[in-house]
Amino acid sequence: MNGPWETKSNANLEVLFSIPLNVVNEVFFQYSNNRLNPQNHDIRGLRSYKISHIEQGRIGGNEWHKIRHELVFTLNGAVSWTFKDASGEIKSLTSDETTGVWIPPCILHTYTSLANDTQLLVIANTTFDPNDPSTHDTFTMNTFPPHPTLS
Repeated sequence: MNGPWETKSNANLEVLFSIPLNVVNEVFFQYSNNRLNPQNHDIRGLRSYKISHIEQGRIGGNEWHKIRHELVFTLNGAVSWTFKDASGEIKSLTSDETTGVWIPPCILHTYTSLANDTQLLVIANTTFDPNDPSTHDTFTMNTFPPHPTLS
């Protein structure tokens, strides 16, 4: 059950996600050693960011990551997702305020906003410094699928 429940302050509490500790430790915080670049900074960690004011019809993502897992929640609006793995298998789904998606590494992902003012909340297992390219773990569609030695 995800709520909402009334809080002591007469507000609503809703659980966005609940993942058992063993899954978090054994999956979300696992990094393939052959994907970590020893010349780069250690970007393993935890961060969260929000993408706001996405207008209907806008396309985002069109990317994949070598080591990053992402949990993505739609805070407002709705998005249509397309996922493609290295073998070419394609899956699609729609997320709204009641659902989220878990995107593992080496999955090409694209979303299309289905409503004005869509907002996404992302929780990632990597840190990031916009001024330091060695901390970036985002790769374009034209470099997909990943090289076999990255799997």
